[in-house]
Amino acid sequence: MIDGRSDVYSLGCVLYEMMTGSQPYTGTSGRAIVLRHLTAPVPRPSAARKELPVDIDSLVMRAMAKDPADRFASGGEFVRALDAVLRGGRTSGAVQRYDPPEVTPPASRFVAVLPFET
Repeated sequence: MIDGRSDVYSLGCVLYEMMTGSQPYTGTSGRAIVLRHLTAPVPRPSAARKELPVDIDSLVMRAMAKDPADRFASGGEFVRALDAVLRGGRTSGAVQRYDPPEVTPPASRFVAVLPFET
């Protein structure tokens, strides 16, 4: 099911790139990059930039969680958690260290996207 949590994932990818200067997944082709998004573990921004605060690292990791149920429920929830971290506080457990599980999606979860013909 595609919902707002897919936007949260995209925002997590953008924040990852903004903080580290590189994309979270790279490859020799678009197909290789998409495959890494689907199967590779979520990279920790702090692995590329050691000086990143743990709370920011955890926010991005949660936003990019492979399982949508593990992500922030909405962009608004993500923004509120980010705002709390940037202000130096925490909001009712919104920010916790997030360690994603090692998950390899079954083949049945893949979706083929074909070009449209006009």
